[in-house]
Amino acid sequence: MALNYFCVDAASRFCPCQLAKTDSCLICSLLQGNEVCDCNWQGVCIYQEYVWNRNKIQNRRKSLTAKIVEKEMITKEMLIIKVLMPIKEMIAEYAQPGAYAFLRAIDSPEYYDVPLCIVDVNEEAATLVFAVRIVGPKTKSLAAQNDEVAIRGPYWNGLFGLKYIKSSLNKKWLVIGKGAGQVSLIQVVKNLLRGNNQISMFLDPGVIRINLAEKHLNELGISTSTVNLYSETDRQIIY
Repeated sequence: MALNYFCVDAASRFCPCQLAKTDSCLICSLLQGNEVCDCNWQGVCIYQEYVWNRNKIQNRRKSLTAKIVEKEMITKEMLIIKVLMPIKEMIAEYAQPGAYAFLRAIDSPEYYDVPLCIVDVNEEAATLVFAVRIVGPKTKSLAAQNDEVAIRGPYWNGLFGLKYIKSSLNKKWLVIGKGAGQVSLIQVVKNLLRGNNQISMFLDPGVIRINLAEKHLNELGISTSTVNLYSETDRQIIY
């Protein structure tokens, strides 16, 4: 049976992808070079889509120009940036746990792309919020932008175990975030709340010395506790 992996792009508008051309599809046994269908895939047939598309892959994600509508330096090395998406219909695709995009300065080459998770999504205003930790030339050039940035996405494989998050109902969750990675938990918490789950939230500021996710989580009605994950005493509080 070929279905040994989970592909976040399966049956999306980006499927089939480049892996189909190299007999490396994660889902379809026929697009892995096998002679029989043995995928156990429940959804739109990926091989059928590939054949109907004249054995061509779907369009790859392309960079778009997004207007910067707000910038805020939280600390010397942490920047919050809000951008206006040029295609409003794409906004809902970013409102998923583990969603992220690549951003870069508008005049920089493609290898300056910086992967950034989604902090917040406003579907009505068509805006996305990102947190940028300024550590090198790529993020410095991105932080210097005041008008526009290039954005490429969405990508959805920023978190493992998505099926457990999306299917969870009326359960108790312990959620722990540290440093700049805290912001990736905001969309996770939103999804868990829709399933009427109870959440215990612990945040460790880490090297950035600030809980970036605290304000957003409080607005969702989630109380947070600040801990030091290197502290044995604080770990005992969590356990």
